[in-house]
Amino acid sequence: MSGKVFLTGARGLIGQAVRDMLQARGFFVIGCDLRADLEAEKYDFRDVRSVRKNITKCDGVIHLGALSRVIWGEQYPALCRSINIDGTRIILSAAAESPRKPWLIFSSSREIYGTPPTLPCSPDTPFNPENTYAKSKLAGETMALDLRRHGNRVAVVRFSNVFGTATDYHDRVTPAFAKAAANNGVLKVRGADHVFDFTALDDVVAAVSKTVDALIAGIGDLPPIDIVSGRATSLRDLAEMALAKGDGRIIIAPPQGFYPKHFQGNPRPAEKYLGWRPQQILEEAVGRLVGDFHRRRESNAHTKSHSWVPALL
Repeated sequence: MSGKVFLTGARGLIGQAVRDMLQARGFFVIGCDLRADLEAEKYDFRDVRSVRKNITKCDGVIHLGALSRVIWGEQYPALCRSINIDGTRIILSAAAESPRKPWLIFSSSREIYGTPPTLPCSPDTPFNPENTYAKSKLAGETMALDLRRHGNRVAVVRFSNVFGTATDYHDRVTPAFAKAAANNGVLKVRGADHVFDFTALDDVVAAVSKTVDALIAGIGDLPPIDIVSGRATSLRDLAEMALAKGDGRIIIAPPQGFYPKHFQGNPRPAEKYLGWRPQQILEEAVGRLVGDFHRRRESNAHTKSHSWVPALL
């Protein structure tokens, strides 16, 4: 396999793993991330000139970059809309104008469903975005699918509570529980009975790889696809899984009002359209993450910093 791929969010949790996968498959990756190690890749994807220059060189685009946390969207709503909507519009315009007509994958989120009326949720469940981030992702989906009228092959994939490395933001729920369990700490569970669909990073990367294959094969009219485990797990049970491989104690706290109350997806459409199905067992994946945090504690390594977000204000 060969070709050039423009990858936004290249230093993110999913982005770093997707880059490794693409390079292992023989693609040349041109990254874009404010935290990039290479100066040539360290810029905001709202930089129209840089985006156009690089997308023109590429056969494909994977747009993972975003203000990607629900809580950040509530704290910085104007910035969230600027990055996730205006920035996405710049990416899509560049793809539409490129003579290569690159295929494009847009990363969306299960947040667009809000709190579904029934579980499991499916791609045709009515949308009910409950926060700024969710609304921005739904707007991005609409724009991405409109790119098809310019002749680009487009896929929208919706991720759900992705986790997998100890370098992730330490206050996201799964790494927060794993880190606390590795350090004999407190696992603060906000909304103990709220259930969600937690998806291991390795499964997500495999799904992205399958999506790349479909687009390269010429399939340009894929419906939006949920990349999910299909398993509903309460926050209390997730905390108990972490404690099974570590130590500490659980305290129960009220939920934060801007998060949906529950979500469980259906992986069958992903199997139908992509030939993908989840492989990771949640208990084992959470246990590995606790072990990763334990090893990082011994080496004095640190998790990601949020410092780049206020710098954009």
